[in-house]
Amino acid sequence: MTLAEFHFDQNGSLPDFTELQKTDLSAEVKEMVDDAKSKITNILSSPTTQSPFARLMQISKLYFDVVYKNSMPQILAMLARDPTKSKTYSEINQMIDEFTSWFFQNQDLHKLCNSINIEKNIPQAEQEKTQRILKYYLISFQERGLSLNLEVQEQLNKARQKLAHWQSEYQGNMLTAGRKLGYKPTEEPLQWCPNTPDRLKELTIIKASQYDAIKYLTSDKQRRELFEMRYGLGSTTVHDQEEVDKSEFELKANPDVRKAILKTAHQVATLLGFTNYASLAMIHRMFNSPKEVLTELQDIVDYLGNKLSGAVDKLEGYLEAGQSIDNTNLDFALTRHEEADSEASKGIEKYFEFNNVLEKGIMEYLIKEKHGYEYEKEKNPHGLWDPDVISYYVKDQSGKKIARILIDPFYRENKANTCMTTGIASRTEETIPTIITFFNFTKNEDGKCFLRPWDIENKLLHEFGHVFNNFTGGSEHPELDGAESIAQLSSDGIEVASSSYQAVRYDPEFIRRIGEHHETGIPIPENLVQIAIQRNIDTEGLRILRQTIRSIVDLKLYSDYPNSGKDLTGFIEDITNEILNYLPPKVAKAVKDDERFHDIGLHHIYINQLYMAGLYAYVIPFIQSQLIAKKLKASNFSPEIFKGLEAKLLSQGAIKSTKELIEAFLGEKIDSQKAIEAWFEK
Repeated sequence: MTLAEFHFDQNGSLPDFTELQKTDLSAEVKEMVDDAKSKITNILSSPTTQSPFARLMQISKLYFDVVYKNSMPQILAMLARDPTKSKTYSEINQMIDEFTSWFFQNQDLHKLCNSINIEKNIPQAEQEKTQRILKYYLISFQERGLSLNLEVQEQLNKARQKLAHWQSEYQGNMLTAGRKLGYKPTEEPLQWCPNTPDRLKELTIIKASQYDAIKYLTSDKQRRELFEMRYGLGSTTVHDQEEVDKSEFELKANPDVRKAILKTAHQVATLLGFTNYASLAMIHRMFNSPKEVLTELQDIVDYLGNKLSGAVDKLEGYLEAGQSIDNTNLDFALTRHEEADSEASKGIEKYFEFNNVLEKGIMEYLIKEKHGYEYEKEKNPHGLWDPDVISYYVKDQSGKKIARILIDPFYRENKANTCMTTGIASRTEETIPTIITFFNFTKNEDGKCFLRPWDIENKLLHEFGHVFNNFTGGSEHPELDGAESIAQLSSDGIEVASSSYQAVRYDPEFIRRIGEHHETGIPIPENLVQIAIQRNIDTEGLRILRQTIRSIVDLKLYSDYPNSGKDLTGFIEDITNEILNYLPPKVAKAVKDDERFHDIGLHHIYINQLYMAGLYAYVIPFIQSQLIAKKLKASNFSPEIFKGLEAKLLSQGAIKSTKELIEAFLGEKIDSQKAIEAWFEK
């Protein structure tokens, strides 16, 4: 089998990889890359009567054929899993990286993009598509400093290398702290999504199901310790309950390393011509400037603070004397309170068996009835990485397959501790989009998995919001689907889509559809339907308020700190105290009591590009999505509204800012105060 023959077919399946391994893969990839380079260079340099845009589309196809269409992410992932192929993996990975760098540092391509006048040179029907792909290229050029002189480009490359070094140092120190606290690293590689091979090589730490443990452990000391371990170090478990020297835990703070990360990120941004790193981070997002985001976040703090001023007394009533309102105590107290006050709700999860919820709730109710697609569960799928993985095909009304969805639902010891969704194959003339969604639900000793209403809302429905965005995004322009930043919403906008789908939990008909006792088959009683659609808004509101304040801290660290001349710890304390001064005293105290509010909950903003000056990307989209949720509820979750959501938002990708798309769907301007009012409505 040759490299050209190894690609997804119309069923979203790949051929047997072992056949491809019999060839000299490195030589084939080199030939493919060299051929693409030669053809691109020829298009850019040869005289032609073709329009600039027609030439750009030819070049785009050649680029995407190398990076996506020839299943390169899957080839790299498969090689990364095989230790005997490490040399081949490194060679191919380097060739693809060098090709991408060559492509986006090509001055002639830069000139071609700048020569395209959308209004003058492009027919009106093609203008949105042109704008979409030009935006992708121009942002990529900007990020790579293509217009900089060689001396500044060299400085930029060194700064980026230094930033990667400090981030690696930070992660290494966190793992060291984890080991000293009693964590046991696994010898197995982290099993992640197949199209991110670099993640397969990361060291992970064994994960336990800690969410339940935090809520049900009777020892305050053990809950506190487990909570710190969970949120301070990621996927972890406790192997003994011996007293731990907490001074060892301070290793994770790495104040000097964090300062170096912030200052080096600032250097990268200024070399690229931005005022600070926060401004650089905005180019992939729905907002235009850090100032615009900060204004939105401060409004949310003000509105939520006032809304929650009467809730703290109620929350304190769940706690024992002297306990503070932090997440460990509050989760524990609420669980005990609910069990004591609502005997009728005991065993509610037995009505929500995973496979039943997936089939009747997601596939039948959402995909078929609300969005108007057909679906088919694949029998005996081959070539998947685990026997628990479930495969569905989504079809249009004519029966044509338009997408494949792979669901990896259950916890495994060497599986990443996360819920996430990613596309691994794009729509082309020969293939359909293939999307994987990962969960970490736990099976009991009988092999059954039961979901709480919270799991259904925040995990299952949320991730399937991403699934819809993945297979509908860019559908009008399949030649562009290879690049997620073109085909999908902005990196913060995607969370608006997924958060909107969480509202489906509050549709009683949805709960009745999925609620069936796993042993007797008896439909869920109406009193449990009402319990399942209840929301503890006070607790959720307090959590979102805490997250909003942390988002302000994150943004100011990347905008104001590098030139502040202040000590890092003092800088963070000054910002938080200033915000807390604007809150009602009891609300401020409740926020401050949560240890996640302090540095322990901020480690990911230093090492993950998605969260660097981007922690807000879950807060603001969640608040904005409440206006969409209100529209869904007002329509009694009608199929027409779901189809409108797909047509006006999910499928539009990066044609316009996500904010504009949301407002077009709503028919009104986004207003945070209105969104919060909608959220607090019963």
